[in-house]
Formats: sequence, structure tokens, C-alpha cells
Amino acid sequence: MQARGLMTDLNGADQKIMYMPGGVHTINCGLAGKAAVTVTLQVDREGASALNADLADENKRNAPQRALFDKDHEQKEAMAWPTELFWSDKPQPGIYASAEMSSLGKEYTEGKVVRAFSGSFYTDAELPKRSEVKAGATYEIKAGKRGSPQNPARIIGIEFPFAGTFTNNPAFREILPLWAKAGKEGSREGTEEKAGLRSQEAMQIRRALITTKEKT
Repeated sequence: MQARGLMTDLNGADQKIMYMPGGVHTINCGLAGKAAVTVTLQVDREGASALNADLADENKRNAPQRALFDKDHEQKEAMAWPTELFWSDKPQPGIYASAEMSSLGKEYTEGKVVRAFSGSFYTDAELPKRSEVKAGATYEIKAGKRGSPQNPARIIGIEFPFAGTFTNNPAFREILPLWAKAGKEGSREGTEEKAGLRSQEAMQIRRALITTKEKT
């Protein structure tokens, strides 16, 4: 699908939504709901392919249920139903989602009630296990380990069924607004973000919170 300079084409059947901006991002986020951790993440074409493959696998395995985007991580109504996750260089480099908007999603985006998007996904970062996390502690991944600045973590899959959320408090501050036009409303406010990501060690992360959950 081509965006024609719009990140979302509100008149089309499927909308193009930026899932996360491309590049290397050092992310500050909560850990296990009681601590904090700093992780460096690589967002690229490889990650887009991994997300799309996992989206297809999860939808097939859980049929007739499907992955969805909700609102503010409430895990309730669907704002949109993602059909594909892919890399695009336009309007800005990043991972994008083609999604079927629900009537509620259209109402919120056309009315500009919500501005941005935050994904929920897995990475292969070497994060502490939940049993090892101490309340109030701040963790940093050791130099050279997966998820450190010297060895950025890779994206390996989506959360199911809630694969992301429409929000006014986005995970990546650089993410384009839901109604952004190329070159006009893209935000470039730095690379340290409060984000939602999850690790291969079964760390579930939403926005600024990480809790342990097995991915089956």
C-alpha cells in the first residue's frame, strides 16, 4: 500500500499507521512493574519481517480471533485490526501497519481525539528475570550484552491479542501522529523514549511497564 504522503488515508479500506520509527533507540522503561531498565533497540527491516511473520502466525493459531489495536492499553474495544506489518521509507523510515479501522478508531482519528500509537512487542534483550528484579532498582544492560548500546536488541514478535494501542502518550516520542503528512508533523525529539517492549525471556512490556509473561 502507498501512503501518498499521508501516514493514514482515512478514506481507504486499510490505514497505514507508523508502528515504530526506524533507527537505534535507547529506551527507558519500567521492569516487572516495580523497577526500571534501560534498553537499546534496533528498529529495521529485519524487525518488520519478524513482526509480520508473528502476526500471521498468531492470527492463524488463534483463529477466528485476531490481533488488534486498542486504546490506551485498556484491553477492551478494538480501534483497528492490523492486517500487515512492514518496513517503509516514506513518509519517514520505520515499521508501519496496514490496519482495518473500526468505527471507533475512525471516530477517534478523524476527530483527532488520539494522536499517536504505541506498539506491544517482544525483543531478544537480555533483561533480568522477574524473580531477580528488586523493587525500586534501576537496571542497565552490561556493555556488549544484547540490548546494550554496543549490541542493540532486535524485535522478534508481537503481543497477542493486544499488539498495540492508540494513545496520547506514545512509546516512541519520534513516532508520527496518526494523521501526519510527510515532512510536516513528524516529531524528532530525541532517541531516549519511555517505551513498551518485551524480551525473548518472556518480558511483557507496555508503554513504560514490564511484567513477566510466557509467550506460548
